[in-house]
Amino acid sequence: MEHVVFLLHLVDARKKELNFPVIARKELKETMHAVLRNITMVMIPSIYFQSIINLLDHSDKDVGEKV
Repeated sequence: MEHVVFLLHLVDARKKELNFPVIARKELKETMHAVLRNITMVMIPSIYFQSIINLLDHSDKDVGEKV
């Protein structure tokens, strides 16, 4: 879950540097959101909350804001 959120942040933060077409970036973001939805649906609640806490305490503060 942490990797998907970090990648989602990376795509948003470097959209101009990556020179990705808008349509491809939108599809990538929708796919990552679907992956996150599916992961969180099968997680045990205690693990889910622990992973959210870990993401909020991430060294990159922008990732914490994204969560």
